[in-house]
Amino acid sequence: SEAYFTEQERWTPIQDGYCESLMRTVMECMECLLENPKDEEARDTMMWAASISWNEFYRCGLGKTYVPCHILSHPLSGRYDTPHGAAVSIVTTGWMRYMLDKKDERLIGRFAKFARQVFGIRMFPEEFQARLGMKALQEWYHRIGVPASFREGEIPTREVDLLVEAAYRDC
Repeated sequence: SEAYFTEQERWTPIQDGYCESLMRTVMECMECLLENPKDEEARDTMMWAASISWNEFYRCGLGKTYVPCHILSHPLSGRYDTPHGAAVSIVTTGWMRYMLDKKDERLIGRFAKFARQVFGIRMFPEEFQARLGMKALQEWYHRIGVPASFREGEIPTREVDLLVEAAYRDC
């Protein structure tokens, strides 16, 4: 859940551990399914993980959370018929790179925690760790055959302003 990245106001070890575990589980299932698409246990576990990933449990007790990648991905799906997951993957690494370049210290910390907890990256300084986590996520998207940029998703960058406008109207 994107709320994992954007919620930084409170100490949330239960919600964070829940989300980190789901992310690792989805990645592990994908590895199994890439090897054997008929692996019933991996398929069952993937369906279970998918069904509970966005059930609002992570956000319990957090109040309103911010999900910028989902908001920005909706116009991609609508305008270019991009599947929702692909639209989110296209936006996510770009958003992460943008926020890292802005030097948002709170998000750098969250991205670094993601790198540690999901990918096992333990490099310092924290910003370097965060960038390695973003790169690992992008590589994972490539490994499973999902686009991780506008170019890869065949989305023209000349229309970014229109997409942002549409996302702003929808939120």
